[in-house]
Amino acid sequence: SDEILENAAGNLFLMQIRPQGSEEPVTDGVAMEVTQVQAAGEQFIITLADPSRIYHQSFTFSREAANELGLLQAGTRVVLARIETGTSEIEPGRQRISTFDQALIHQAAQPGAEGAAATVLPTPTIFEGTYPHAQLSSGARLALSALGTEGTVVLGRAGDTGSEHFASGAISGRHLTLRAHFDGNRWVYEVRDGALTDTGAWIPSANGTFVMRGQERIPVRSGSFTEMQPGDMVSFGPPDHPNAIGFRWQAPDIPPPQQSRSTADMGAFARLHPEVLQQQRFFQQHFLEGQISDGLEIPGRRTVYLEGAGRFVEGVAGGDRERILWDRANDPVVDRFLRDTMALVQTRLGITRLDPTHPQYERHLEQTLNLFNHELRRQFRGDMSPRRAMAQLDAFASEHAGQRVRVGDVLHLRIPFCRHLTLLTQAFLVDLGVRDVRMQRGYLGAEAHVYNEVTIGGQRRIIEITDAFWNNRGSVLTQPGAELVYTAEQRSGEIR
Repeated sequence: SDEILENAAGNLFLMQIRPQGSEEPVTDGVAMEVTQVQAAGEQFIITLADPSRIYHQSFTFSREAANELGLLQAGTRVVLARIETGTSEIEPGRQRISTFDQALIHQAAQPGAEGAAATVLPTPTIFEGTYPHAQLSSGARLALSALGTEGTVVLGRAGDTGSEHFASGAISGRHLTLRAHFDGNRWVYEVRDGALTDTGAWIPSANGTFVMRGQERIPVRSGSFTEMQPGDMVSFGPPDHPNAIGFRWQAPDIPPPQQSRSTADMGAFARLHPEVLQQQRFFQQHFLEGQISDGLEIPGRRTVYLEGAGRFVEGVAGGDRERILWDRANDPVVDRFLRDTMALVQTRLGITRLDPTHPQYERHLEQTLNLFNHELRRQFRGDMSPRRAMAQLDAFASEHAGQRVRVGDVLHLRIPFCRHLTLLTQAFLVDLGVRDVRMQRGYLGAEAHVYNEVTIGGQRRIIEITDAFWNNRGSVLTQPGAELVYTAEQRSGEIR
């Protein structure tokens, strides 16, 4: 046990539940933290909890025992071995463990000391614990212990846990992501379609994710998390599909965290906040892949009309600019436009999903983008000349320097340029199933620009939505060879 304790830090306990009468030495266990020490006359009530705060128990010590074990001194490390005599399940996912005969507590040897102190105390207390879990439609119950604290779990054929339950070909490898976080005064549990890749792209599932709440069917978007309610049925793919697989969410009963601050590695933080990772990717590596996460902010830039090329490109910003905010869940202009245009693509073109393996993929993509641009121009082009619109955008940006401005606010003013339009295009194509679309910052000739690109038949193709929107020139999907005048930004770091 001393070797185990060397890896512990702070007031930590190692807990091991053993059968009654067992005399095996304590060599393994679950880390327990001291969360509260409360004086009660000549006694001390010390509360322990595991790091996830799922299990907790209080012990009463005399002052002498507490001093002997060093429990009142910072940095003390002990081993807690509990002798269990009874276990009962109150309800699925909730356990009551009670009637302990005794608790054997060992103090770890302090540096430079020999041996370790020990004492035996009666423990008549009861503790209750719950863990998050999913009740699968197959009847199995999948424990989600990672959601016992702030964190995420990916489910699917190649998910983080329970992959044996999701072997259906209709389920993507990393189909959906569950997230737990503490929001001020309560735990919030959410689901989002798709998952984050190692490269920072959020890739949606192939067949979507849905929540059934009573008779209400709620599509789960890949761009933001949807809060789950107790009893919600989460479906991998459409719930009315004959082979649909899903689970019923059972909310745990977990007390609030004892600490308001914690330390997490960047990988864990990015999984909780993918919009931060995407923002960093655009600042440092100048591109976005996959679905755009709500909460993403990118800096605005001054727009310049390039006389020779007859195009609008990015110029050097003169002073502070606005921060463009992508927040579809709270941006009704953007959300309504994307939903309505998706419906038009389905009714007018008969296209519900763009499949890169389809022999007519290029033609379908071109038709879809042209309809997309037609609707953009019809709703947001207005009668202003491009030069006047550019001047209005610059004035608007200066008035909102340093402030967050939603994409929908700029669309409403009918002054969107490359960053606003490429964000919309990225989200639209990902919703239609195009997984390799990229929003790229770079150059058109020698001038700064932002554009989208896809791969067709192994060849890089440019999607030039800005020029098509303002000048209505030909197809939004450029012809092969046009990519030669577009160059991705290669310098590392934020480019002013």
